[in-house]
Amino acid sequence: MSDVIPDVTGISPKEAKPGTKLTIRGNNFGKSPSDLVAVYVCGKNCSSSAEWQSERKIICRVAADCEGRGSVVVHTKRGPGKCQIQFTALKSTPLGPLEQSAVWVDEAPGAGAFSRSERGSIRPTSQDPLGLKKIADKPLQTEHIRLFPGQSPDPGNEQFSPTWFLLHHHKSTSFNDLKKGLVNLTQTSRGGVVPQPTTAQSASMTHIKDSLPIFFEVHEALNSIHGQMGKQSSVRGERPDMTDNLLRLLKSAESNSQNLFQDVLTQKDKADKIRNTLAVLQRFKLLFFLPGRVNELKDDILDVDKFSKVVSDVDKVRSLFRDTKVPAFQKVMKELHNSVSSLQTHLQEKLFESSVQNQTQIVRQLIELGATGDPTWDALQTSLRSMRTKNFASLEKAQKSWNNEATSIRRECISAFVEEVLTLFKSVLPDLWKLWNRYSNGTLISNDAVQSSKLKQLASTHAKEVKRLFSDEILHGVSMIRAAVLHETLQAKNATEAAERREYGIWPEACCSAVNAATMNRLLQICRAIDYKGIYGSDHIKELCFDFRVQTIRLLMEELLEEIKSLKHQEDWELLADGGTNLPKLFVSAVDEFCLLVREPVKNFPNEEVIFDRIQVETELRSLIASILCQFPVTLSQLATMEAPANLKKMWLSGAMRLVTVLSNSIHSRITKMNHIEESLTKIGFPDARKVCITVQRKFAELDNRLIEGYLETRRDPIVCAVEPGMYAGMFDWGACPRPTQVRPYVKLCLIEVVAVHAELHSVSQKLLASVLPKVIDGLGDEFVRLLGSVSKFSAHGGLQARIEIRAIEECTALYSSPRSKELFEEALKLLPPVTGNEERQLEEQIMQTFRKQMRIQLMPLRDN
Repeated sequence: MSDVIPDVTGISPKEAKPGTKLTIRGNNFGKSPSDLVAVYVCGKNCSSSAEWQSERKIICRVAADCEGRGSVVVHTKRGPGKCQIQFTALKSTPLGPLEQSAVWVDEAPGAGAFSRSERGSIRPTSQDPLGLKKIADKPLQTEHIRLFPGQSPDPGNEQFSPTWFLLHHHKSTSFNDLKKGLVNLTQTSRGGVVPQPTTAQSASMTHIKDSLPIFFEVHEALNSIHGQMGKQSSVRGERPDMTDNLLRLLKSAESNSQNLFQDVLTQKDKADKIRNTLAVLQRFKLLFFLPGRVNELKDDILDVDKFSKVVSDVDKVRSLFRDTKVPAFQKVMKELHNSVSSLQTHLQEKLFESSVQNQTQIVRQLIELGATGDPTWDALQTSLRSMRTKNFASLEKAQKSWNNEATSIRRECISAFVEEVLTLFKSVLPDLWKLWNRYSNGTLISNDAVQSSKLKQLASTHAKEVKRLFSDEILHGVSMIRAAVLHETLQAKNATEAAERREYGIWPEACCSAVNAATMNRLLQICRAIDYKGIYGSDHIKELCFDFRVQTIRLLMEELLEEIKSLKHQEDWELLADGGTNLPKLFVSAVDEFCLLVREPVKNFPNEEVIFDRIQVETELRSLIASILCQFPVTLSQLATMEAPANLKKMWLSGAMRLVTVLSNSIHSRITKMNHIEESLTKIGFPDARKVCITVQRKFAELDNRLIEGYLETRRDPIVCAVEPGMYAGMFDWGACPRPTQVRPYVKLCLIEVVAVHAELHSVSQKLLASVLPKVIDGLGDEFVRLLGSVSKFSAHGGLQARIEIRAIEECTALYSSPRSKELFEEALKLLPPVTGNEERQLEEQIMQTFRKQMRIQLMPLRDN
């Protein structure tokens, strides 16, 4: 972030008086003026005069209250910047717009006789616009702030209030002096000079005397310039005179000054209007202050005497001003009507929020205010129907926020909408239901038997309607929730249902993917917290809660599926002591975490049904978890064939070694890990966990077979294919074979390759030897049967040589031979001519003994138990 923080590298000038233009240079001041937030000089905010020139230059004016020495800090949207350069603010005597100065003062735009400090107090200059006295610096009074909201006693402020100015600075000034001030103000507006107090006049005379030398110097300089320009013009011909430009500038300055002092006249008219307004307010005080008194009753509705007095004044004002034609009075009467209506609405809301004792008083107050009909029933109807209005407002707000492409913001948008609807159910429905029960049994006003009987009679006329009202509003709210997060449960079957479906809100298809399991689980908790017992239409909430539970489990399963798919990117190929890598443990950890999270939605609270009692739900979830767990064998299969990622090429295993490692992971998962997963699923009450695990184990077994075949193609086939070239090396002929002297080299090489396969398998897991090595030996047996079966004729020595080689291979691989390999080697021996003489048998044993001694070390792995 350091490369985007504003950095001030230079300022000009480095010391100046308040009001001076300050040029700030540096870096990262923003791409446009909108990026500039604030400029601080010596800790004072100069943002009002700041002008953004470029991302390297800003111009501002030193604040009027800037003092001492400090830093110049530029604050952009990226944050506050840094500065290593100090600025010194020189002391300066403030000058008012009507005071004279011997030198030019560069005034800031909008500068007036007053300036505002950062704390909001008025900082006066030594000038009084009325020309009566030097106005003192004193803080604003809280009473004045409340009386003139949004206004200011500062003549330089756009919201200037003349009345507040007089109260603040001329509270003790006599009326005659104020009249003199009006005369002074009139003269000023016409281009005159405000007469200042005696001290100001003497100061002015002193100023004139001090300025005379300067005046004469200026006069002489101008005469000199004029003379020189005259001489030059006669030489160079007719050219525009510089004094013409100065004349135009002076005329422009005069025009601007006249416009500046026109504001004084405008302020006088404004003061007259405010004075007249205050007079009207005082005369009709009862009318103008009555709406505020009515509004104050909202916070003190239990004060019976105060409430009765205000209601009496309301009736009095209505009788006096009902037919008024004055626009101001009509506006106040309208506001009074709105205030009374607002108070009635507030009382209706408080009717079901307050205690039983207060409800009686509120009903009586509604009647006293002239509420027609049945206030209690009106409150019930209004509250129930307002739920739909609030839900629509929440829906509109949420769908407007949906345009943001960030998934997290969309998720918050949907969840916030559903939470608002559920929270409304939770906070409103139980209270409304209690109110209806008290209303229907007459206990709302228990100390007045007549009124209580009247309430019961009124309630009996609404018995059917209240049932429909509760059911309709609950169903509508639940349907809006379903449209947002469970839209598949709202399938329109005809045109009428399609119209209703549109009323519940049409969300984009992407809203489903934006809701994750954590969000759905949070909504489930809110839904479960609703006290809907006994309420008409509560079955809709109960069914919604059940669907939330099912959807939460679905989403947790989807997250488990994605996590299992991503395991292939977490493989580090580091072998563990128990065989394989850490991937099976990660798989089990993901399933255990799923089981932990799914406990909450699976658990049934009071008045909730067991989630797996519904056959359709049970079948769907069982099938879904089985397909998700079967994804791990698929992930292992992908690992066996996928190319190494760019960041893992150094640790990525070769093809054969990778096949063996994946095979070990598959066998370990099938034999050991699936038993643990079955126990975890059983503990959370998942039905038919055993069947699910058997299905997954079948997938692992299929993967094992594919991996073994792939490994055999990589390791066994080269060994088998090398047998025939080695057997017939050097134009060997079985029919013309010389007397055997040793086991030929190709057999030894073949066995060495088998030992290499043994070492590779054993380096990963010893359990793999029994699964893979016998298939390698079977391949050798098949090859010997094929090759020896194709020989047309064996000589006696050729048959003996072949027998010795077959015995060498069979004896060395006996520990890992299978029944099939034994049959194949026996079949190969039957293809050879029998050994008849003792000499041939002795030669055979002699050669085998020599072979055993020579290959003892090399063949030790194949003989090690």
